[in-house]
Amino acid sequence: MMKRNRYFALLAILVIFQQVTTATAALKVAFYNNTACQNVEKTVRAEVQKRFQSDPSIAAQLLRIYFHDCFADGQCDASLLIKKNKNPSTLKPEILASTNLGIRGLDFIDFLKQQVVAACVGQANIVSCADIIALAARDAVALTAPNRRPYAIATGRLDGKVSNAANAETLPGSRQRIPDIISRFAKAGFSAQETLILSGAHTIGQSRCKFFDDRLYNWRGTRAPDPTLNTTTLAFLRKTCTNSVASKESRVFLDQNTSSSFVSDKSYFSMLTQHKGVLESDQKLLTDPSTKGFVKPLADGTEANFMNKFETAMKKLGNLGSTTVVGSKGDIRKVCSVLN
Repeated sequence: MMKRNRYFALLAILVIFQQVTTATAALKVAFYNNTACQNVEKTVRAEVQKRFQSDPSIAAQLLRIYFHDCFADGQCDASLLIKKNKNPSTLKPEILASTNLGIRGLDFIDFLKQQVVAACVGQANIVSCADIIALAARDAVALTAPNRRPYAIATGRLDGKVSNAANAETLPGSRQRIPDIISRFAKAGFSAQETLILSGAHTIGQSRCKFFDDRLYNWRGTRAPDPTLNTTTLAFLRKTCTNSVASKESRVFLDQNTSSSFVSDKSYFSMLTQHKGVLESDQKLLTDPSTKGFVKPLADGTEANFMNKFETAMKKLGNLGSTTVVGSKGDIRKVCSVLN
């Protein structure tokens, strides 16, 4: 009897040790290989590919979710997905911040979580929503970049337990000054060049007219268009953005090269050199002293040159303040949009 009790006591210690080891593990590539969710990356990739085939815009949506989640509070913790806080319940969540209004694709992350749980033999407490966001964004890049394999990405993040809209309000805006944007990125550990590289995500992005229509009709209160905007681009954008109230919610591609609107490539930077940037904050990257020296080399360089730099920056973004210790700050949500 005593030997049996010792056996169970030893077993309990081993279980606790394994839990602590897992809970405090740092991010690493193939984090889930020795779990019931060893096929998580294949599962996410298959579902993202399936959705992309029916709706190519999902790629840009996933990149925006990834950026907005990681950059708002400096933590990739899926706090963007939380619909309602618990403690305190009155705290306005990130999803309700003005910078996140109209953000799309959040329901797809919930769907991915369901598919991952199914692939994990019904276990919902192994793969975090934060990791699902990171993996889905990685796959979105690979799907939109010709001849690129999915880059290796470290996993092992935990989901945050609180979401604060005030953090998301600091996200860079379409009319913000480049020095302010550079300063905001610098606080997160990114250089001016890395900031420019990450803006390359706009190569597959879209924007609603209300975020730039002043450039088309009333630049700086002059009742005339922005004189720096390419006239062909101006005429094209005016077809969609008609300066009516209804058209303010209409969307246009940020990469005006219609043959590569859903392709991750250097075309975005080529557009900037031709003054075809849609957003004010994008076009000013060409003239601001801190970034102008990087634009033309990217536009003139190879596709691989841009994509290598972009993937590196994306991986760095995914490491921002990632919570890996189970406790007061992190756990694994069973439903991505709902706290446990």
